[in-house]
This record gives sequence, structure tokens and C-alpha cells, in this order.
Amino acid sequence: MKEKSDQEKAEEFAEKMKPKIEERLHKKDIHHFIEKITFKKKVVISPMGYVTVDGYINDDAEKFYFSASLIHKSNEIGSMSYSPELSYRFKDWDKYKDEPKIKENYLNSLSKKEREQYLKDIGEKE
Repeated sequence: MKEKSDQEKAEEFAEKMKPKIEERLHKKDIHHFIEKITFKKKVVISPMGYVTVDGYINDDAEKFYFSASLIHKSNEIGSMSYSPELSYRFKDWDKYKDEPKIKENYLNSLSKKEREQYLKDIGEKE
């Protein structure tokens, strides 16, 4: 019986870790924006030995993407990074209620259409 390659092991590990990644994403998703999580097929092993899995949210690979670095030895998510657009969908604006200008400035940086979509995504109205 042939021994599995490092790539095959990494892919199996990534598959096993997907529920943990989904759980982490849903935990960050305080506004219940996520409808669908899609993982890309390609799994990468970094020079440091992390297994990296990329994906995107709600069928928008351009705007709402994420990357998870997995630690094989401990079966943990080492770190996760998010596209700027996705990070804003996870932002807890209640933390900034003493500084309303921060949210106001962000909303003002968006076009009218983007602002309407953003507020809809986080469950608010204009």
C-alpha cells in the first residue's frame, strides 16, 4: 500500500478542519450575514508547515474571501484572515458607540448603493 503524500495528508486534514473553520466564521458573523461558505479546492502547505485553506462567503469570491492557517500537530486554527469587505461585515459597531464618527466615516466612504447593501447585510436600515 502506497504511503500518502504530504499534499494528500494536508487535504484530508483540511477537510476534517472545515467544520471548525465554519464554526469560527459563524462566531465572527454577529450580524448573521453568512448564507453560504465555499471552500476552494486548492490546499497549500506553507514553508512553516501550516496548512492553508481559502474560501469565500455567499458566492462572492471577489469581495468576501477568507484564509485559514491550520496547525496540523494540534488540530487547531492558527489564524484566520478576512478580506476588508468581509471584516466590515463582522464589525461590532456597538464597541464604537462612544465614537459614532468611526461608523459614519466608513458609511460615507461607500457609494449610496454600497451603503444600502452594507446596512442590509448587517441588518440595519438607512
